[in-house]
Amino acid sequence: MFYFQQISKNRNFLFGLACIFICTHHLTVRVYEGVVAKAYMLIRSLCAVGVDVFFFLSAIGLYFSMEKNSNFINFYKRRIFRIFPTFLIISIPWYWYSDYYLHKDWLSWFGHFTSLAYWFNGSGDWFISAILFWYLIYPFFYKIFYKLSLSLSLSLSLACWLLIVIMMAVYDYSYLNMLSQFLARVPIFLCGMYFAPLVKNNYQLPANKINVICLFCGFISFVVEVCLASMGRDYAYSFTGRFFYAPLAIFIIYIVSRLRLTESNCKNNNIIEKFVLWSGCITLEIYLLNQRTIAVVESIMKYWGLPLTTTQLVVANLLGLILCYLLAVFINRLNTMILKIINTK
Repeated sequence: MFYFQQISKNRNFLFGLACIFICTHHLTVRVYEGVVAKAYMLIRSLCAVGVDVFFFLSAIGLYFSMEKNSNFINFYKRRIFRIFPTFLIISIPWYWYSDYYLHKDWLSWFGHFTSLAYWFNGSGDWFISAILFWYLIYPFFYKIFYKLSLSLSLSLSLACWLLIVIMMAVYDYSYLNMLSQFLARVPIFLCGMYFAPLVKNNYQLPANKINVICLFCGFISFVVEVCLASMGRDYAYSFTGRFFYAPLAIFIIYIVSRLRLTESNCKNNNIIEKFVLWSGCITLEIYLLNQRTIAVVESIMKYWGLPLTTTQLVVANLLGLILCYLLAVFINRLNTMILKIINTK
């Protein structure tokens, strides 16, 4: 039997794994010659699935949050304190330098640090814009979604999503393409909403039944993504390419939850498991920092006149990720201190 509560018990590990996937996807090293190089580029492309894992787990987390306290104001307060201090600490200085200091563009700076720019021109931290959107509508959507049967709610929600996508494709395909990172991930969030009550109530399914379903989903998704990746970047990062990460994410979540011991029972975690669990505790900070720190290291190397060869890029990426984790720990502790001060007042 597969116990759905295993997903919740391995939540931090899954978040950490997703975070590492995303960091791998954001690596700037590009190599194309040879079998090993092509395998690396394929793995790098597939690691975008980490975002889908994030959305699935976030939907479950929001459900648990509403079940604990369904007061709207309390929900928004907890969500704001969860994301905004970290986001503002990182985004305000970053976008002040890139938008205002370099280009004297106050409007872009405002759009980026408020996360509104993504909805108008596709720029900025799209994941933050997307997750804030779900935070905003979730309490209302929660009331509607769970009034009906789970299957009916999921079906109706997916039908509405599909209708919106079709209308956008017909009337303004460029806008659909611009928002494809978000729109292609709507189904995986809805799936998280569907599975959330099953996780809470520790729903059980026969192992052989769910094994077949998840293996089939994972295989189909993997084949499609490999085919799209082999056709080039435009296909791999198209709406279709991003959409097919959803079943692969569900496959990964199931496999990890089924094969790994629960965190409470993992008293002898090896160093890799500990690192993944640790990463799962500072995912937001790592997500917001990893591309920025790599870019900073590369800029410094360029300033020093170092050619960005493949070897230099590998070094830059490693240094960038080390810097990312150091800053992530610092910002996480700073954020914790700020929240303690706020809560004592």
